[in-house]
Amino acid sequence: MIQQLLNAPFPFLDSHRSRWLFATLAGVFVYTFLLVFQPFELHQIQFNKPVFILGYGLITFGVIFFALFLLPKVFKTTFQKDQWTVGKTIFFAIFQLLFISILNWAYTHYFSCQVEITAATDHSFPYFIFITLSVGIFPCAFLVLFLERKLREEKESKADSINKNISIHKQQSVKEDHQVYKIGTEKQFVTSLAHELLCIKSEGNYLELYQWKEDQLLKHVIRLPLKTAKSILEKEKDIHHCHRSYVANFQHLEKVSGNARNYEIQLQNLPFSIPISRSFSKELIDFYL
Repeated sequence: MIQQLLNAPFPFLDSHRSRWLFATLAGVFVYTFLLVFQPFELHQIQFNKPVFILGYGLITFGVIFFALFLLPKVFKTTFQKDQWTVGKTIFFAIFQLLFISILNWAYTHYFSCQVEITAATDHSFPYFIFITLSVGIFPCAFLVLFLERKLREEKESKADSINKNISIHKQQSVKEDHQVYKIGTEKQFVTSLAHELLCIKSEGNYLELYQWKEDQLLKHVIRLPLKTAKSILEKEKDIHHCHRSYVANFQHLEKVSGNARNYEIQLQNLPFSIPISRSFSKELIDFYL
C-alpha cells in the first residue's frame, strides 16, 4: 500500500513562473511564521530581530531556488518529468529541508557571536536538524499526498466524461481513406494507410511505428526524427503529436485515464498506453468534452 502510494505519479513544477512563485512564497512563509510566533527561543534575540529572522527566509528561498532551477539541469535523468512520483517529491522535500537546516545552523552559529543571544539557546547541529524537520516534514508530506489525491480525482473525473464521448466522436470521424503514406527515407521507409497507423514512438534516433494491418499488430523500426514523421502526416486531423515522444492516431482511441501528473490514452490493439503531455491536455479536453 505504502509502496504503491509512493510510486503514484505526481507533477513536477515545470514552469519557471511556478518555481519562482513557490520559492518566494516558501521564503515569505518562513519569515512571517518565525517573526510572528518566534519559536525555538527566537524571542531571546535582542538585536535587530526582524533583520536577523529575515536571514532564515532568504536561506529557505535560496535552497528551494537552487533545488528547482539548478538540480534538474545537472541531474536530468533523475528529474525526468514523466517519471516523477509522490515518493520522489517527498524525498526531494526532505533533501531541501536538510539543506536548509545545515545553512540555518551555520547562519545562527556565525551570528550568535555577533548578536546577543542567551547562552541557554541550543545551537548544536542535531538541534537544527530536529527543529527544521519537525517544522517542515509533516506539512510537506501532507501537502503532497493531499495534492496527489485532489489532482488525480480531478483528472479521473474528466477522463470518465471523455470516455462517454469517445464513441460519438469516432463515428463522426469515420471516413474512407485510400491515400498511402511513405514514412521514412528513400533507403528505409514504411508504407501505410492513415487508418492502419496506430502510433509512432520516438526512441532516441529511431522511431517505432505500430501498424494494425490485416488483423495483426506490426512493429517497424526506422531511423527518422519524430517531427519529420508528423510532418508527413500533417493533413490527417486525427493524428496528433500528443507527447514529445509520441504521435498517436485518435481514430483508434479506446479509453482515456488520468492520474495526478497527466492523462494517458489507450488505443485499440495497442499493448501499452500513451502519455499525454500537459500542453496537449487542454486540447484533448476541449475536443472531447
